[in-house]
Amino acid sequence: TGERSGVFVLDIDIDPGDPENGKLPIDGYSELKRLLNEHGSLPKTPRTRTGRGGEQRLFRYPETPVPNSTSKIGRGLDIRGKGGYVILPPSRNLNGPYSWLRDPDTRPFAQAPQWLLSLARGAKTNNTNGPEPRTITPAQSIPEGTRNDTLYKMACSLRAQGLKEDAIFTA
Repeated sequence: TGERSGVFVLDIDIDPGDPENGKLPIDGYSELKRLLNEHGSLPKTPRTRTGRGGEQRLFRYPETPVPNSTSKIGRGLDIRGKGGYVILPPSRNLNGPYSWLRDPDTRPFAQAPQWLLSLARGAKTNNTNGPEPRTITPAQSIPEGTRNDTLYKMACSLRAQGLKEDAIFTA
């Protein structure tokens, strides 16, 4: 995602959670509904169904950068912009296949509404100039819903310290 691909993505996550182990359910659709009630609708644009049953809405990348964020605009709502990535159909993961709900061959990428761009840009992140280094000791836990973003930042921090790919993977 980003300037090179010409796309940024609103990723809507769902997860039943695991209450016995303290993992709360995630319902990005409820958060999206709240935002839509507050700000207005989203235009029709290519969309995918994710392996877990969530959704990705793909928008035309604007002239001003859109940073990546995880659950900053709403719990279960991620933004994938400059330097980010998403998985697309026909890929599959352990939760199931990805599929097109609205194929980009039949519907062009829409321009995102200003309210979504404002929220996406207002999400506190440092991804505009590269990942924000973050040190996590083994005793700390990674906050729920931020695993991929946190691990990416940790790997980038180790890379900035001079570690090579094998050492980063081992760490």
